[in-house]
Amino acid sequence: MMTNKNLNNIIKRLNASTLQKGYILTPISLDVDLLEAWLPIPKIKDKYMHYTEPLRFYCVKFEGQYTSIVMDAVGDLHWFTTKQYRNQGILKKALRNVILPFIFIDRDEQSISIDRGYLGKADFEASEKLALGLDFQPIGMNRSGAQLYELKSSDFHQNWQFECYAPGLPVAHLEELQLQMQFYFRMIKMVRTEIYSKYGAVSIIDKLDKIDMLKRSTLDKFEDLKFEASKAITNT
Repeated sequence: MMTNKNLNNIIKRLNASTLQKGYILTPISLDVDLLEAWLPIPKIKDKYMHYTEPLRFYCVKFEGQYTSIVMDAVGDLHWFTTKQYRNQGILKKALRNVILPFIFIDRDEQSISIDRGYLGKADFEASEKLALGLDFQPIGMNRSGAQLYELKSSDFHQNWQFECYAPGLPVAHLEELQLQMQFYFRMIKMVRTEIYSKYGAVSIIDKLDKIDMLKRSTLDKFEDLKFEASKAITNT
């Protein structure tokens, strides 16, 4: 379970620039970053279907500091704001103007739960006030006694166009990623060879061959990215 303490620790690490490997930030607006956390980092010996998707967080900045964070659990949102930045409308503005519009690109509705027993009276009331202020509607309670709320995308009126504000990667890091991709393509080719040697042209061989056909075009795209990164350095 992701607690408020856990969320606060992520904010601290963001502000100290000490996020561990496996946390990847993508700016989705000037003041909101999408943080995808691969926990644990995928390894070659991982069991099948082990953590196939990263944890997703929306990290809100104010005057250059990360102040709030929203964990996207798909069927629920868990938000937290550090004490010194509460009651200033920072999180509400980010949710209304960026985070919810971004979520509604792929979803027709969003549910949240607010647990009075876990939060306490004051934090529950503050969280409920925020939810109602964003037009979430109460829809009952879950089995653990938390209040449930729902917002449909059709009831959420906000014109917003996603634009990636990503600054790019250094050439050296792009080369590291390219080497990783080359390794995975070679591993797939090796797996394909072994399966074919024991089973012949079974259906999975066709799937693996299609992946192998993507190898050249994929690696060429890395060359394009490295060229753009080098050009950006030259122009600075």
